[in-house]
Amino acid sequence: MTYIPPEEVTSPQRHWHLIKVLNDKGEGDSALALGRWDNKGVLAVRWNGGGDTPVGNPQSRGLPTWFILPDEYSEAVISILREETREFVRPYILTPREREVIKLAVTQGRFTDHVKALQNLAAELGEKDETIFAVVASLVQRHTLHMDTDPARNIAAGGAATGTTGGWYVAGPDA
Repeated sequence: MTYIPPEEVTSPQRHWHLIKVLNDKGEGDSALALGRWDNKGVLAVRWNGGGDTPVGNPQSRGLPTWFILPDEYSEAVISILREETREFVRPYILTPREREVIKLAVTQGRFTDHVKALQNLAAELGEKDETIFAVVASLVQRHTLHMDTDPARNIAAGGAATGTTGGWYVAGPDA
């Protein structure tokens, strides 16, 4: 073998975790992968090596690595994937709109009630309540956003240890 297969590219191990190589065009060509960078779903690309340079590009200290695509390019790349690949990738990669909803939800942090929290998000985004309810429901189903009572936070806020009073909290993928 004259190049390092993308499935074997694991550096930097502290930040990167490969989920799946989506497209490997082979020696001397490109590869596209789905992975997690600091536990955030991302797309990554690299040039496979070949011949005298089996490590490919990018690399760090002689170890093959991945180039993490900036979020703003992910949708363009996802849009050109085959349908079955797109369906596989979609639960891991958030749309810009979903990121905005999460950012606002996490910024608001603690709410006195779940419905009011979603109505506040809708108002800030200039959207109908039902639209934001649907986006948030999708994020919660995909385990990307968590809105629930938290007994520890409730106790700190003067609520009961059961978590039945004291409010809701929101945690996003980067929270």
